[in-house]
Amino acid sequence: MWKDSETVVDYLKFDYIIDAVTKIVLDEGLSPSSIGLYGDWGSGKSSLMKMIEQKLTQGDDKSILCVRFNGWLFEGYEDAKTAFCGTILEKIKEKETLDSKITEKIKKLLDKVDVQKILGKGIRYGLDYLLTGGVLGLTEISISQITKALKSKAGALSEDEITDVLRSFKTESNIRKDIKNFQKEFADILKETQIKHLVVFVDELDRCTPETILDVIEAIRLFLFAKGTSFVIGADQRLIEYAIRTKYKDVVGNNLDIGKEYMEKVIQYPVNIPALDENEVEKYISCLLLEKKLQKEEFSEILEYIRQLKPYDKLIYTSLSEEKSDLADKCRDSLYLSEQISSVLAKQINGNPRQCKRFLNTLFMRLDMAKTRGVDLKQDVMAKLMLIEYFYGTFYKLVIDGSNKEELAKFEKGKETTIFKDYSNDEWLKKWNEIDCKLSEEDLRDYYYFSSSRFAYNQSVVSNISPTARICLDKLLDKTEIHRTEAVEQLKDLSLAEHKNIAKVLYEKMKKEDKIDNDLFKSYLKVISRKDMMAEALSQLKSIPVQFYSIPQIAMLDSITIFISDEEKAELEKYFGNEFGKQQNIINSLKKK
Repeated sequence: MWKDSETVVDYLKFDYIIDAVTKIVLDEGLSPSSIGLYGDWGSGKSSLMKMIEQKLTQGDDKSILCVRFNGWLFEGYEDAKTAFCGTILEKIKEKETLDSKITEKIKKLLDKVDVQKILGKGIRYGLDYLLTGGVLGLTEISISQITKALKSKAGALSEDEITDVLRSFKTESNIRKDIKNFQKEFADILKETQIKHLVVFVDELDRCTPETILDVIEAIRLFLFAKGTSFVIGADQRLIEYAIRTKYKDVVGNNLDIGKEYMEKVIQYPVNIPALDENEVEKYISCLLLEKKLQKEEFSEILEYIRQLKPYDKLIYTSLSEEKSDLADKCRDSLYLSEQISSVLAKQINGNPRQCKRFLNTLFMRLDMAKTRGVDLKQDVMAKLMLIEYFYGTFYKLVIDGSNKEELAKFEKGKETTIFKDYSNDEWLKKWNEIDCKLSEEDLRDYYYFSSSRFAYNQSVVSNISPTARICLDKLLDKTEIHRTEAVEQLKDLSLAEHKNIAKVLYEKMKKEDKIDNDLFKSYLKVISRKDMMAEALSQLKSIPVQFYSIPQIAMLDSITIFISDEEKAELEKYFGNEFGKQQNIINSLKKK
């Protein structure tokens, strides 16, 4: 099994990204700097930040200090700005060989960060006054003054009452002065502690609420952006921009994308993590498998061999045996499994490393459970079944049904079948069918037992999709045309697997109703409108009794006919009757005129 967390071992040859970020951080001419390490959910952002930190701190240079801040851990905290500033100052305070004078300066600055905590007493203020002035807009006032002023009022204080007290102390000019003073004091502390490069890694920010995201960004921009500081923000750019748009939804502009505009001002150096292609997925899976199979020294030797390959070079057993004949045989089975599943898996998951790891974890968990029960399951058969279980649920149900064994044998040989005819033109399934083992020759009952709902890979569709996909799904379920239009744009960036998961959620909701909701049906059609979605979608559409569809909904199916074959179109016409295709016939007749 593989731990689903960050690693410092670079299986993906992302050294060029590590080097690029490191150079920006260490370039004093670019300081202070803000770097956006952008990537999808599970693309390796946290691991990359850990590798960058390791490279920066691998020597004995005490002038570099790295700080890690996980925004999600402070979700719901009374004020993320104070948590963020406090985390950084506490880390500086831990630095060895600090004299008492510097320690006292850090303590005073920490006291200023604590002002809002003392004021708040656990209450989070959303006052425009504090937001425009910043968390530390009150830092020139002593804590005792503020405490005394608040205690002078009897009973519980309302937000308006506290605002009145604060306004009596401060003016806008003082607020601006406070921010400038804090920046200067912070810069002085860096200089006196001999920290030339303070590198703050901000992780999991895209999992936070818009308020927390903006709190952290504001803290960077207002208080901490001093000479010698670098901020590496790992996030899905789309989610950050979405949070900003949500917060400033009332901002009016001429075609202004507030989320994009805001991030372009905050992030100076955007660095995008690319999705893995099929070849890279195969190498990554091979690395994961070989890590568990080989001794530590052996794996290091193989990993170095893999790193020497060019990006377009494949990891082939025959080539490996020429270079590493003593190790090649030990790698044979792992390389075979990786080659078999990666070509099929890669397209569905958009080359996502986390999804690769989750797939392998589930595969070996099932094999281990079967072994504990005294059942010996074949690795390649289980892997082949899992691929359709996760990505082609309705097809999977037909495959594991023992009564369909003869029809399955025909399908595997590329012959015409009755039961599997809806899937015969699917390109992904054709590639899946090329995996060597033949399922029609196996007794699948044991495989099904250990793949049942108790141990299902995809127990909850919604819990397994990325945060971006969830936002897209929420918009589609909202049923409004404006949100549906926004969701269609977001769909373009999602993997095929996430398209299928979203379609499955919509399909499950549709089939529970006596009459299919019209807006829900429109959303479903938008999601399935691509050729590689058709096999599963046609099966879903025909599983709902025709009387549950309205006549306009049947007419809407014309929109997907461009993605299906004439044979599939004829099947739909047979199922839905005369109303199907009527709209398209009218359009065609008008074109002829």
